Amino acid sequence: MNAIGWESMLPVIAGTLAIIASWPIVHYFNLRREIAAEKRKLRVTYLLEAYRRLEDAGNRPLQKGGRHSHDIETAIADIQLLGTPEQVKLAQAFAIEFAESRTGSFDPILQSLRRSLRSELELEPVDDILKFLRIVHDRRNTK
Repeated sequence: MNAIGWESMLPVIAGTLAIIASWPIVHYFNLRREIAAEKRKLRVTYLLEAYRRLEDAGNRPLQKGGRHSHDIETAIADIQLLGTPEQVKLAQAFAIEFAESRTGSFDPILQSLRRSLRSELELEPVDDILKFLRIVHDRRNTK
């Protein structure tokens, strides 16, 4: 029987060592990718919820201590934390306008959120015109 020579085993040993040495590097990049994906998921979730809260509160009467007032405050805070620089500026401009006049339009913020969320979710762009549905019940006919 012929003994296996070191020369023939060298490629196998070198390949094994390369795999062992590269594992931490591969692990590091996988971990970075997973963290980035988790951050993206968290950001999209919060901004989508902010969009929903603002859209729901728009064109509705605000009552002191009411749900819509709190929803607007929370949405603006979330946008300032996680939004794009443009969205942060729009949220701050709305907050200032609302503080001064007790009124304001969410449309620019909602349009920006919709554009960026659709892009993040890899959806086709749509025009910036927003249409809102508000159903008002006739209080005289409710039983």
